[in-house]
Amino acid sequence: QLLEEPPRRTFTIDPILPRNAVTAVLGQGGVGKSTLLASMAASIATGSTWHGHLCATGDVITVTAEDSPEDVRRQFCSLIASGSFDADAVQQIANRVHVVSLRGMDARFVETRLGGTKVTPLPALLADWINERCPAPRLVIVETLSRLLDADENANSAIASFVTSAEIIAERTGAAVAIVHHVAKGAARAKTTDQYAGRGGGALADNSRSVITMVQADPSMTDPPVPEGVPTDILRDRKLVLVRHAKSNYAAPADDLWLVRHAGPRFARFVPGSAPERAAAMLKRLVEFVASCREAAPRRPVTMKLLRSRCTELAIAQRDVEPVVQDAV
Repeated sequence: QLLEEPPRRTFTIDPILPRNAVTAVLGQGGVGKSTLLASMAASIATGSTWHGHLCATGDVITVTAEDSPEDVRRQFCSLIASGSFDADAVQQIANRVHVVSLRGMDARFVETRLGGTKVTPLPALLADWINERCPAPRLVIVETLSRLLDADENANSAIASFVTSAEIIAERTGAAVAIVHHVAKGAARAKTTDQYAGRGGGALADNSRSVITMVQADPSMTDPPVPEGVPTDILRDRKLVLVRHAKSNYAAPADDLWLVRHAGPRFARFVPGSAPERAAAMLKRLVEFVASCREAAPRRPVTMKLLRSRCTELAIAQRDVEPVVQDAV
């Protein structure tokens, strides 16, 4: 059996969220981790792309011990209010995004027992609930590690147990599981973007198969430097965010993403350069996207709806969408 052809590795968002595996999402409080994951959830629910990355269509389950169901709804209502989704897409989001709120409950994935740590029955119960109610689970978001861990987060044994608890959900549902965690104070101040930026034990980065880091950009950054052409007010108001795919076990990591945070909140991609240069760069990215779709799924049609969705991700003005799409075609 060892030498038999194995099944192809699959991703919920290629190559950022591997299915049946754990991804850590790291960033300081308020940087936009929940906003980022909400945008991923909407792309998965609607079967569109996420900043040029192909998504597997299906259900997304947010397990939050931090926000109320109303807070989560506000996030998605803000996304929908941006005008990025048509009526069909809005209905798909409503049908495929599910919220499990553990806020205010004494609920833990891992707890301390007799001097050690042990996974509680909760992850397995959640997995069974997901399988009963969701026909195609693709992503389970766990917010946050600190709220669901009753142990010392500096202890690698406790962190390893928490990753195991997330793997139970991944194994039973086949979904990608994203663990949301905060970074250490020193990492936040230093704008650290490597896989070990997370607060506490390094086992989270070591045991997760993929790691995403998020930092608020400022002019002092050198790895990488802030792109040229960023408006002064965006930097002053701390609206520019770097998203880095810091670790990827199953594929080459995705390119860095520079995102601008808008009211709502929601993110739009920042493309460096002057206005004409940005337009040319957006068109180039759209053409590259069409080519990547053809290569990844030759039989899957590249629809106008898919192209318009990609235009929205690139923050192309609505009035310019059709000309850009036609140019790409």
